[in-house]
Amino acid sequence: MQSDKHLSPTNTPIGEDQINQEIIKEEPNNQKINEEELSNTKTLEEQQNTNQTESHKVTVLDSSYSNQPQEELTKGETTEIDGNIQENKKPVVEEEGLPKQEETKEKAQVEEFVGDEQTERDTITKELHTTNKEIKKVPSASSSKQNKKETKVEKNLKVLLFFRNEYGGIPSRESYFSVLKKAKKLLNAEGIKSYQNKDSWGVDDFYHSLIDLNVESRFKVMESRHDYVQWVFPTFVKSMFNWNSYALDKEEAIIFRSDQQITFKFIRIYRLFINFLGGDIVDLSTGEILPLPEEKLRKDRFQNFNWSGHNYLRVTRIFNSLHAFGLKPYMESLFTFFKENIQYFKNCRDSMNNYWIKALHADRAVNQEPIDLEYSDNSIFETINKAIEELKSKETNLLMDELAKKLSITY
Repeated sequence: MQSDKHLSPTNTPIGEDQINQEIIKEEPNNQKINEEELSNTKTLEEQQNTNQTESHKVTVLDSSYSNQPQEELTKGETTEIDGNIQENKKPVVEEEGLPKQEETKEKAQVEEFVGDEQTERDTITKELHTTNKEIKKVPSASSSKQNKKETKVEKNLKVLLFFRNEYGGIPSRESYFSVLKKAKKLLNAEGIKSYQNKDSWGVDDFYHSLIDLNVESRFKVMESRHDYVQWVFPTFVKSMFNWNSYALDKEEAIIFRSDQQITFKFIRIYRLFINFLGGDIVDLSTGEILPLPEEKLRKDRFQNFNWSGHNYLRVTRIFNSLHAFGLKPYMESLFTFFKENIQYFKNCRDSMNNYWIKALHADRAVNQEPIDLEYSDNSIFETINKAIEELKSKETNLLMDELAKKLSITY
């Protein structure tokens, strides 16, 4: 009460007798509030003894009352703010002690979600972390990929077997065959190629699946498929895009440089890729490349390569693969081809200056070849030069046929 002249709503003065009467009326109410506070405090103590949990402390909202003792409050208690008594009229729920079996079951349910999300019940979570210290962690996807690294025993020279057509690294794609071929296959009719009955292909199977297509369809397959380059152009770098492929082994590289059958298969599919870029090999002894003679096809291929950045990564891989196979003259011819036609490949200047030239000079930071693997020319160059002398011609198709006979390539 600030003054005896406090006015009522009717603007009439209030006398001392009337004030005393109002005070007497408020005393039972204050006493009732104090009883409710005492009752709530007792209820809180009972909950603390039963559940053995810590009550949350309510921070004093006004710094002017910092000298007042802080009390432990829960829902339903009263707080004194700015001299007025305010009551949080939220019901106090009295939780009785759960039986041991139900309590264990509740803990087990919370424990299942401990690794997935933060539980809102901080007290229960704290108890679970202290009593259940040995929670098994589920391995993440990234760790499983790391554990999936191939050991030498597991790898078992898969790239070598792929080039011998004894291991199917490239999955077959029925969608690339015509409806007529599909029908013949279903009817077990004649004319079905051996690779069409396989679920996965070796290098020979994949090569013939491309050759059997017309030029337009062939190039569409080579552009759209992203699971064959890592197999037909192997390197010592593990692919980040095809987890089903394998990096090259030192032992495999040594075998490839001396196995002329494998090298022949590598060269003929390399030639297909050069056609895909818009060129063709005109000298097998050096790997010299010239643009395709057909103008319309050449322009289409040049334009496609200029605007397809993912093929720049493929070219880097091809440089490294040529070096691994001991075909360094082919690397020089490939770089010369891009350099002489750079006006058509303006978008690949960055790749040429920063990556291809490093691969050309066998930068180990790019090709990641083993330090103890020294370069040596592939033995097929001797056979190629002898065939050129016998035929007295460097015509590519003629020379490829002659090499296939000499090396007993029947498929």
